[in-house]
Amino acid sequence: MLEWVKSAVDEWVASAAIKEGRLFRCVSRKESVWGAGITEKVKWHVVKAVAATAGIAKLLPHDCLAMPNPGLCRIRMRRLVRRAVE
Repeated sequence: MLEWVKSAVDEWVASAAIKEGRLFRCVSRKESVWGAGITEKVKWHVVKAVAATAGIAKLLPHDCLAMPNPGLCRIRMRRLVRRAVE
C-alpha cells in the first residue's frame, strides 16, 4: 500500500473512532452507522464520481474487466484516485 494512502486511511479511522468492522459503512442522515457495509451499487457510484473528477466521462462497469491485464486496471484506478485527491 502506498504510504500516503495508508496515512490517510489511518487518520480517517482514528478520527472516525472505528475500532472494528468495515471501514466503508452506510450512515444515516442522523449520522448513525447501520448495516453490514456498502453495496456494489454504492461502490460503483463512488468509482464513477472519481472517474468524472479525473475527466473520464463515460466509464462503464466492464471497462476494467475487458482489459487483458487486470494489473493495468489497478494502475489506472490508482491514477484516477491520485488525480481526484490532488
